[in-house]
Amino acid sequence: MSIDPDTRPAGWMNTLDTLIPLMTQPGAELRVSGNTIELGGSVTETKFG
Repeated sequence: MSIDPDTRPAGWMNTLDTLIPLMTQPGAELRVSGNTIELGGSVTETKFG
């Protein structure tokens, strides 16, 4: 395995601090593919909107 030195971090990396609390909720779903994050499921806590 080798790492391309020109590879940049995925654009969503700076949102992890906001994303992780949502993903710890029962029923939450997360799918990561390249530069895309898909959120799904249901969150019943009203504090998450």
